Amino acid sequence: MKFVRLIFVVIALSTPLVLQAEQQSTSGISVSQTLDRTEMPFESTAVLEVSLSWPGSADKYLFDRPPQLVLERLKVAKISSTVSTNVVTGGEVTTKMVTFTLKPTSAGLGKIDPATFGFLNLADSVAETVSTQALTISVAEPLRVAKRKVAVVTSRTRLTIVAVIVLALITGLYLFIRFRNRKPRLVVKAPVELFIEELGALRQTAGGDLKRFQTGLYKLLVAFLTNQYQINPAGLSTKEMLDLFDHTSMTELQKEKIAGWLWRAEREKFSPLAHAPGETIRLEAEIREFFQSDLILPR
Repeated sequence: MKFVRLIFVVIALSTPLVLQAEQQSTSGISVSQTLDRTEMPFESTAVLEVSLSWPGSADKYLFDRPPQLVLERLKVAKISSTVSTNVVTGGEVTTKMVTFTLKPTSAGLGKIDPATFGFLNLADSVAETVSTQALTISVAEPLRVAKRKVAVVTSRTRLTIVAVIVLALITGLYLFIRFRNRKPRLVVKAPVELFIEELGALRQTAGGDLKRFQTGLYKLLVAFLTNQYQINPAGLSTKEMLDLFDHTSMTELQKEKIAGWLWRAEREKFSPLAHAPGETIRLEAEIREFFQSDLILPR
């Protein structure tokens, strides 16, 4: 028995609340109202429908605009109305439906005070009113929304940020100036590489002048021996300088080649013959080939 009663209670609670006003105008207009729920989430809406019915056509009465509802914890979000006429046994029946969409403003017990609808009977120009009944609806607490943490920037934090930016700018400026003023790294070339490079420059400068080429070649060979074998030619004749070859790591072939070029350069730089382009080219190529071959002198 208790189970049956429980079922009836559940059905009653799940059924929309419908209140039929007892008031009826002298012209025969009756009013009824329907609230689609008795409890509602704060984030939802409720619908209140007020139905005005009378026998006859739609142009029998002239209605005022829908009344402003007096609400507590609720507000009207939307109002709409429709008028329809149906033919039933005994004649026409017209129904005017006014729909109020209600939205919560705060949690708790929402109240809807009675609303009065005014209309004019066009047959006798008599003004009348009909009213609804008071209703209540329970509004739930709003759902909690996780608040985003807002970073609070203090004066100390601002000062730290500014200091970091200034430090970064100073560091960048320092690195830029240092990079711009950086001296190019000096490339230290081996004596053999330096000799070959300067030999090519001498060839371009001397052109076909063999005498000029031999004069420059003598200086290049002496500089090479000084750098490669630490031979100090100051105050030494060619013969005395060649005697020092025996105290170096030069092979016999290397001694023979360099000694021959030195003797010839010393002899021909004082020769009256100057212009010999073919011989200049041949001699330069011979010396270059020797220094670029596998016979390159060791350090």
